[in-house]
Amino acid sequence: MKIPKLLDLNGRDFFTTLQAFLGVLILGGIGTGKTSGAARTLMLAQLRADFGGLFLCVKTECRELYLRWCEEAGRIDDVIVFSANSEHTFNFLDYVSKLQRDMQLVMEDVLFCLTSIMDALARKGAHEDRFFREAALSVFRAILTVLYIVEGKLELGSIYRMLTSLPRSLGELDPETNYCLKMLREAWLRAERSPLEDEMRRVMSYLLDFWPSLAVETRESIRASALMVIAELCHDPLFTRFGTTTTVSPDDILDHGKIVIVDWPTHASPRSGLVALVLWKVMFQRATLAKRGK
Repeated sequence: MKIPKLLDLNGRDFFTTLQAFLGVLILGGIGTGKTSGAARTLMLAQLRADFGGLFLCVKTECRELYLRWCEEAGRIDDVIVFSANSEHTFNFLDYVSKLQRDMQLVMEDVLFCLTSIMDALARKGAHEDRFFREAALSVFRAILTVLYIVEGKLELGSIYRMLTSLPRSLGELDPETNYCLKMLREAWLRAERSPLEDEMRRVMSYLLDFWPSLAVETRESIRASALMVIAELCHDPLFTRFGTTTTVSPDDILDHGKIVIVDWPTHASPRSGLVALVLWKVMFQRATLAKRGK
């Protein structure tokens, strides 16, 4: 099979489509032209070949640079700018629920996304604790399972309510006044005598037996680790952009060749910018893997 050549490097060596998919590493000191030279040349070659793409703006000046490259390549009409102030939205939970039809695959994608955000925020605060990370992952898995069984979808608001209403003691078992327990009861009624029954038994044992029995300090530290992610996503500008509707998604890049520029620089918005960039990067990766497997 003949591999398309995107760029003639010296008359003998070529930058090909295959190499573009394998990845490129550009090394050099400050001011040596990594971006203005090598990166620009390679990007223009791919843009002129009608590649779709995702640009993540860490610095405030990145947006104008990427727009200039797209204009040079004649692709400005394919550009979608996603920012805290744009009209575009991307409900990533709804997207994953439609991308992956199997419940376990939905769980894995969402858990990977949430833990990636958790890790990024933990590094930003120079504090990482593997125990609380893994414990928060277990809490998320239980909560997501319950919500997906009951509602057939996942929403940030519901996840937040489940986290904040997790039983704090073995005596707090009134499903009429507690949202978490109400959802647990509904999930059990739906899962009983179905293939999901064993999974729900494990979830109920975790949330009703193990969780309330933890020492208060340990339990609340785990809850705080999980809430660090969800609370960030449940407040604007992140909630409006990632928790409501969808006007742009990885499908626009992968299926329609669009160029999405996520203009949410961490220099200007350290926390929300970090979450937005990580979320787009991870969801684009997961979408690529999911589509490749179909």
